[in-house]
Amino acid sequence: GIVVPQLAGYTDRVQAHVAASTDWEKLVDMIAGGPPLYSPFKLLDPFVNVAEMFIHNEDVRRAQPTWEPRELDERLVSALAGQVATMARMGMRNSPARIILVTPEGRRLAAVGRGAEVTVTGAPGELLLFAAGRGPAQVTFAGPDEAVAAVRGSHRGF
Repeated sequence: GIVVPQLAGYTDRVQAHVAASTDWEKLVDMIAGGPPLYSPFKLLDPFVNVAEMFIHNEDVRRAQPTWEPRELDERLVSALAGQVATMARMGMRNSPARIILVTPEGRRLAAVGRGAEVTVTGAPGELLLFAAGRGPAQVTFAGPDEAVAAVRGSHRGF
């Protein structure tokens, strides 16, 4: 149901059953352990869940009025950088401009869309949050004013 809308009812029933019948600590352990060995998603888990868990963790952190940026270790930064292009293709495919995502060091992580070029600069985690449509991403914009305004106001994410 999350990916296939026709299965939404089934997904809701399974989620409700698991929530009602599983102890909280066990549920957290199950999620932390990733998909079971027999799941086809086991191979995708290291790629998909790094980005997903980072985004959701930051959603919670940044909902607090006093949130501050946190320092990420290099392994996580590298893993997040590897996810930016995929998130950009999925989350910004209908972009109103050509969006170039670059790190402060000038490393180009993704380019999507057509039209006037807008460069969005930020750390890999911030670019990932921006591509996923999260508002409090710490990024800067460069490009024609109209194009920058269109990108800032555009729908991003799923």
